[in-house]
Amino acid sequence: MRIDPDEIRKSHMQMVLKGLIMSLVIPGLLVGAGMALRNIMFSGDVDQVIKSDKDLQVFFYALMFVAIMDVPVVLFLKKMLLKPLDLAAGSESAEVPTLSKIAAQYTILYYLSMAASIWGFIYYMLGGTIEYFILFALISLLTFRLIRPSAEFYYSLFGERPDDGAGM
Repeated sequence: MRIDPDEIRKSHMQMVLKGLIMSLVIPGLLVGAGMALRNIMFSGDVDQVIKSDKDLQVFFYALMFVAIMDVPVVLFLKKMLLKPLDLAAGSESAEVPTLSKIAAQYTILYYLSMAASIWGFIYYMLGGTIEYFILFALISLLTFRLIRPSAEFYYSLFGERPDDGAGM
């Protein structure tokens, strides 16, 4: 069953927009919510939940390690989940994937790439600085940048080429 190139193009644009929302808007909302919650929670004498700067620094390094290690994991999962049809032809599951299956797989990858922002939110709420929180959000954006579907790759998932009448 051949999928219409216009449907592939629309699906590609939807996946890129979904990824942008999950990598820009949601981390931005987390930064805003974190700042608002911290102002409300720490309006008294308390500056941070973790009192020791050394403990907070160790916690930062642990979360930063997890956030950075998330990048190769997401790239590996993309390689395993999303194989172009010409590369998958040697395997037993070489049927043309559906648009909904590809969308679900990219959504999983986007959620995993957004995890660094959540680690940054946790760090910030426990007493970290806003600069490091934004650094975590930038790692999420970098991960999205590395896994976002290019038009050529997205079409290759269906055994198509973007210049086969797609208007790109």
